[in-house]
Amino acid sequence: MSKTAVGRQSELPLNEAKVVKHGNKDVAVFRTEEGIFAVENDCPHAYAPLSGGSVEKCVVECPLHGWTFNLKDGSPVQAPPAATIRCFGVVVEGDEVFITDPS
Repeated sequence: MSKTAVGRQSELPLNEAKVVKHGNKDVAVFRTEEGIFAVENDCPHAYAPLSGGSVEKCVVECPLHGWTFNLKDGSPVQAPPAATIRCFGVVVEGDEVFITDPS
């Protein structure tokens, strides 16, 4: 299992993204009131960076066209049913956050 350091949980801004490189992928890591989630940073519609989108609860909105996705499982909330985003694993060790490969 490949693991990439994100930083300290206490330093991740609430409802904003931190982008980290995991292998050759840009991954957006979000800390919400429901937990920490990591998703591929590209919207499947026009590849806009989801890290620039707004977050409410566990839903991120693409800043380009407004498609929304559930951060927990990558499923579309307001987007075509086939439009999904890949989720990465999140591991918290003490205050340190790491992302792992998708399951």
